[in-house]
Amino acid sequence: MATVMALSTYYNDKGVALFDNEFLLDKAMHYNICCDEFQPEKDQRSQGDVAYQFVNQLENVVRDVKDCSKLNIFLCANCLEEASDILCLFNYIPEDFGRYYIRSKKAVIDYMKPTEGYISRRKGTVADLLMPTASTFTNRISIDTTLVTGKKRLVRPTAIIQFYKDSKFTIWDDNVIAKYNGEKCDHVIAMRPYQDLAFNAKNRDHIIELFDTRCFLYKHTIVMKQFQSEIAQLKPRGAK
Repeated sequence: MATVMALSTYYNDKGVALFDNEFLLDKAMHYNICCDEFQPEKDQRSQGDVAYQFVNQLENVVRDVKDCSKLNIFLCANCLEEASDILCLFNYIPEDFGRYYIRSKKAVIDYMKPTEGYISRRKGTVADLLMPTASTFTNRISIDTTLVTGKKRLVRPTAIIQFYKDSKFTIWDDNVIAKYNGEKCDHVIAMRPYQDLAFNAKNRDHIIELFDTRCFLYKHTIVMKQFQSEIAQLKPRGAK
């Protein structure tokens, strides 16, 4: 009926003959893939980059399939304390309940409001009595947008922050972070070594300190979450 795989095992699944290049030659065949409960809890120990694992596990299974009529991918999860890294893959984080069409990603995001029946059924339960506002039970994403600048005009790029060659952010006007878009700047800060850039641990730790003390502002909510995700993936300070 189905094959059950963990995202964290993609490293072992890579190279295994999971992909069948003749599977879709039969017109009755198609792929239905479901990723369930992919949002880590706020205190859950990190098992690596969930978004990276998810995309590579998909690559293990479907490879070059492009026909949307033959491929359906469902992502199912309750809302937790923050928007997930997988949601960031779509470059859109919904802030209000509703249905959103992300045409560039061939995706539909349903951010569903709890029904009256659900609210009534949960009322008076242990979770409702002890932790009534937890997002696990309210199904509402909690996003602090006080550091999002929105339409504020950006004037001068002052530094480039590079986590990887394909993951860069630009600091504008000394404190506003936006996604890197080819800006030219002499000051490039490498957040990891071995990237063909001069790496200085003090510069990295200074960026982390500015992040921790909420000194940065962000152009968009999605940028804030993507930057936070990259910071979280760094080796913990003081670790050997």
